[in-house]
Amino acid sequence: MVQVEPDGKSTALQHYRIAVLTDRAIRQYAQDVTVYNLGYDTVEVVAARVHLPDGRIVEVDSSVIKDVPMPAFGKFFLHNVREKIITFPELQKGSEIEVVLRQRTREAPMDGQFDHSDYFQSGDPILTKQVEISVPESMELHWKAFSGEVPHSTSTQNGITTHIWSAANIPQFVPEPGMPPAPEVIPRFHATTVDDWQTWSRWYYQISESTLVTNDEIRAMVKELTAGKQ
Repeated sequence: MVQVEPDGKSTALQHYRIAVLTDRAIRQYAQDVTVYNLGYDTVEVVAARVHLPDGRIVEVDSSVIKDVPMPAFGKFFLHNVREKIITFPELQKGSEIEVVLRQRTREAPMDGQFDHSDYFQSGDPILTKQVEISVPESMELHWKAFSGEVPHSTSTQNGITTHIWSAANIPQFVPEPGMPPAPEVIPRFHATTVDDWQTWSRWYYQISESTLVTNDEIRAMVKELTAGKQ
């Protein structure tokens, strides 16, 4: 559930529950990792617990919830990108993990605008999924589904327009050899308040233009580094 403000800032409450039925699932879901950019967002763990097969509920202690810099991959390190890591205790087959996260976008990447993407299939079957985005009636939310239909409905009340995408009994995604990357073929939707690609392009060029300008110092360094090299 996402509440969007007129300036493009937003607060998202994400609630999910996952049944852990196999040894593979225990390994896969022993830790829950949420990646975010500290320059724009904050992430708060509202609740994290394990529902055991015997009915007991084990709350995750704050001591096993970590907030750490995202490790570098290859030659790249992304400044301000962090990982919120939850480690679940006593996980066993037949358990369920439950997580509630609150993510606050305190600085919209593009001033006054909002965008969101979501996927409606994964490597595990999904019993039910719903995404709800509420925007001021003065903001028009454009959206489009790809690689299949994503059922959608809207309603407006007290100056707020609420968009809901929902689906149930979604089958497991099974990759095939040589297929395109999974994010390009599974059902998904993208939503934005930006009116067109020209607006995106002008915005991106304006924030990138200064980095394309060279000077005598840079030219001298390039000449020094490449001297004598083919």
